[in-house]
Amino acid sequence: MEASPSELKNAVAVTAAKSVMAFRVLTMAVDLCRLTTRTMNVNAGHERTSKARIIHQIQLIRGITTCRC
Repeated sequence: MEASPSELKNAVAVTAAKSVMAFRVLTMAVDLCRLTTRTMNVNAGHERTSKARIIHQIQLIRGITTCRC
């Protein structure tokens, strides 16, 4: 059985979305690492806020927590 054009478009869109999400997670992980190792230039208050925000976003993406928006 051959896939329809709409099914193929959906598969391509899902693959692209997964790639974008993987890139976002990688970027956030690098930022978190830089904050943790103090190689990112931020003040102490902003550092704590940034760490919490990044960790929360990664958890949401991984499906560990649910969005309470």
